[in-house]
Amino acid sequence: MFLVVAELQSQIHWWRIIVILMAAVPYGIDSITVCDACYWTIEEATKSGELIHKIETESHDVVDEIEMFSLQIANAQVEFSAAGFFPINYTLVFSVCGWKTVPKF
Repeated sequence: MFLVVAELQSQIHWWRIIVILMAAVPYGIDSITVCDACYWTIEEATKSGELIHKIETESHDVVDEIEMFSLQIANAQVEFSAAGFFPINYTLVFSVCGWKTVPKF
């Protein structure tokens, strides 16, 4: 974005601005794709606790193990992060684009 603003402040070369924006498009698509995959994986992981809890069996030992395991999964927070620095979710897309997510009053 800095390059686009710098080009707009100087003599306008539209072909240069278009080339810069077209070079940035694949990176934006990659970021959105990664965030989307992480989002849907987290959604499926949160459903797994409920699905495991619905398993029916006659053995009381297996039922107890399933209940304990499903409670552990249901209470666990699933999150993807970049080496613990920041979570990988849709807020990352807003941060990369430079949009402000919290308005100033």
